Amino acid sequence: MDFGDIVQPFKRQVKARVIIEIDEVFGNQYVKKDEKIDPNAVYTEDPRIAGAVNPVVGGATLPVDLTPEMIPQYTAEARAAAIEGTVTLEMIIAEDGKVLRVKPVGKPLGLGLDQAAAATYRRKKFKPSVGPNGPITVKFYQPVRFVLE
Repeated sequence: MDFGDIVQPFKRQVKARVIIEIDEVFGNQYVKKDEKIDPNAVYTEDPRIAGAVNPVVGGATLPVDLTPEMIPQYTAEARAAAIEGTVTLEMIIAEDGKVLRVKPVGKPLGLGLDQAAAATYRRKKFKPSVGPNGPITVKFYQPVRFVLE
């Protein structure tokens, strides 16, 4: 028997799926569906960010001085949920010690801990990394451990 000769109508009815429109990403900014994007707007970030290098690649003789150790505050929600873990921050520190960018990367802990870690390091001014010709702008990854006491 040739199965190509047997054609049966599709009897099962399928309900239409509801499509939910999500926010769009424009550059590195999230834009809500009802917001308008200005195509003529100029989005800039510090040009030193593009030139940031790993301290080892940049020939740093001294790393960024992260002392004293900074301990971010637990959020009430994270404390109530007894969340512990490590947040990894991507940090870019300028040649003058100013924090150009701090953002959590990798798996998030959630409940505001990622944002708390980033905010804590964003507020500080560091001693910059020093290369063969003086201070340099560097990019590195900083683990931040959250432990309940």
